[in-house]
This record gives sequence, structure tokens and C-alpha cells, in this order.
Amino acid sequence: MESSEVESSPSQSPAWFQGPAVARDPRATRILAKTIFKELRTGGLSSRQVLSIATELIGLVTEEMRQED
Repeated sequence: MESSEVESSPSQSPAWFQGPAVARDPRATRILAKTIFKELRTGGLSSRQVLSIATELIGLVTEEMRQED
């Protein structure tokens, strides 16, 4: 993935995320997760590193949700 594809502001979806399909379809969420996982593993990250990234993402989402309350 090119860095320009990933960069975005909170109000703008990155290029690889094309709209609300993920919100509407649980299969799309699974496909997106599997795609990200495969990209990270293909990029040379270990299972532990992928898990660490997932943990950080959960932490970020949790913090954002706390701020919204």
C-alpha cells in the first residue's frame, strides 16, 4: 500500500475504504480484516506484531468512544 493511500483526515475515508459497505455488511468487515491481515503478514510482520497493531487500534477506538460520551 502506498503511504498516500493510507493518509486521510478523520472526515475523509482513505482510498482503500470505499464507503459504508463495511457498516452494512458483516462479510465486508471480515473481508477487510482478512485483507489487512494478509497485507501485514506479506509485508513481513510476525503474528505478534499484527496482534500488537490490533491491540493499539482497539485502544485508539476505545479512547475515541470514551471522548464521545
